[in-house]
Amino acid sequence: MTTEKQEAYINVLTSVYETKEDDRECYENYMQHLGRTSLKGLSNEEASDLIQELLKIKVPLTMLCGKVLMVQKDELMRGKVMGRLDECMHHCEIDVYDCEYWNKSDNAETFEGE
Repeated sequence: MTTEKQEAYINVLTSVYETKEDDRECYENYMQHLGRTSLKGLSNEEASDLIQELLKIKVPLTMLCGKVLMVQKDELMRGKVMGRLDECMHHCEIDVYDCEYWNKSDNAETFEGE
C-alpha cells in the first residue's frame, strides 16, 4: 500500500512544476495502465515506479547566465538543495571559474527570482 510520503511526493511532482499538464498525463496514463483510480490502491513498488516516471519528465532550468536547459526534476531539485554552483558545475560546458556571470556576482547564492 502506498505510504503517506509517497502520496505527498507524487502530489508535489504533479502540481508544482511548469510541466503540470505533462505530469497529469503521465499520472493518468500510469493509473489507467494499472487499472487503478487512486494512489491508495497502489503497492509501494507501483508508487515508486510512478515517482520514477514523473521524475523523468524534463523541466526548464534557468542558469545564472540566462541559458535555459531542460533537465529531469531530480536534477532541478538537487540544484535547489545544493545551490546554484552545483547547477553550473553539472550542466554548463564552461568552467565556473571562467564564467563571467558566476564571477561577477557579489553574492553567488542569491539570484533574481529566487
